[in-house]
Amino acid sequence: MNNSRFNQALATLSPNDAQALTNALGNQSFSGQIPASVIAPIQTQPEALPQWLNFAAKFAITPVSNFNVGALVIGHSGAAYIGANMEFAGQALSQSVHGEQSAINNAWLHGETGISQLFVNASPCGHCRQFIREIAQPHQLQVYVLGKDQIAFTKLLPDSFGPDDLGNEFALFEQPLQTFTGAIQSPLIDEIVKHANASYAPYTGYYHAIGLITSDERLFVGRYAENVAYNPSLPALQSALSQLRFSGYDITDIKRSILAHKTEQKINMAEHYLSLLKQLNSLNLDLVKLT
Repeated sequence: MNNSRFNQALATLSPNDAQALTNALGNQSFSGQIPASVIAPIQTQPEALPQWLNFAAKFAITPVSNFNVGALVIGHSGAAYIGANMEFAGQALSQSVHGEQSAINNAWLHGETGISQLFVNASPCGHCRQFIREIAQPHQLQVYVLGKDQIAFTKLLPDSFGPDDLGNEFALFEQPLQTFTGAIQSPLIDEIVKHANASYAPYTGYYHAIGLITSDERLFVGRYAENVAYNPSLPALQSALSQLRFSGYDITDIKRSILAHKTEQKINMAEHYLSLLKQLNSLNLDLVKLT
């Protein structure tokens, strides 16, 4: 694990906020979550916003665009979750993770039941607006773009196409848990399967999660988050890679990857994931079927 990235991000904060975050973390490593006790002042002090977006943007990887996006969402618990964009040189642009996607995924993986506010240092692109549309209760979401007045999300995406247009009554953050079991069982596999059961694939049925194991035996699991418009869906691998980075690890720290997936569905992303893993770190992908 490399703590330098977190320390560089910490340097963008005021001394008081940096100390508050450090104290709140205690002996725990940073995972992309900012406790409610630390982030609460952002609600009443708009001038504090830019530094937190700068903090988030320090986690971006942008070898293609050189444009770092910093995002922050407030979950229903009151805690905040950072997001940053991630690009992969030599790969299709569709492999990229947008900052807003990253922040929402971060909150989702930390067990939030929804988000109430989104802060970002640039106006959300159309891709992100459609991704945001998938979350539970989007009409209650307030969006704050740096340098602009707050705006209701519904004004950013009027006359929208949403989950109910394809007969899906459960949006992201409120999806029912699946009850699959892995064809192979072990504590490691069981943890990945647990996340696969919490994944969101109402349009294809391709429920799955990916576990990335680092050289020091840390496990980072990402879940698939599907979208009613299909293309803005967040792949499980990108979900895991985003969390890996927030915790101070790099792609080169991964020694093993495992995909637990429901096969024989409308789609199968195993080869898609394997292609990126091989290019990033010459990794193979172990497969576990869900039954």
